[in-house]
Amino acid sequence: APEASASGYMAQEMLVRLLEELSPEERELLALVHMDRRSYVEIAKALGTTKGAVKLRVFRLRQRLVRKYRSLMEPRGLKG
Repeated sequence: APEASASGYMAQEMLVRLLEELSPEERELLALVHMDRRSYVEIAKALGTTKGAVKLRVFRLRQRLVRKYRSLMEPRGLKG
């Protein structure tokens, strides 16, 4: 349906906008986890920190993105 396609496009645009708002370090972290499929251990070694610290940063970053995404989408009547 055209409405579903339009809402999907809008959701995608919102996600791109949210990612652009992240710091370069935050975008890099998400890229390492989701695009490069690096392990938390590999990322921790590269960043000079612990696996636990990386997991916590990723978790908090995801939570923040979900909250912002939902706050942008819900006023438009879209579910995220």
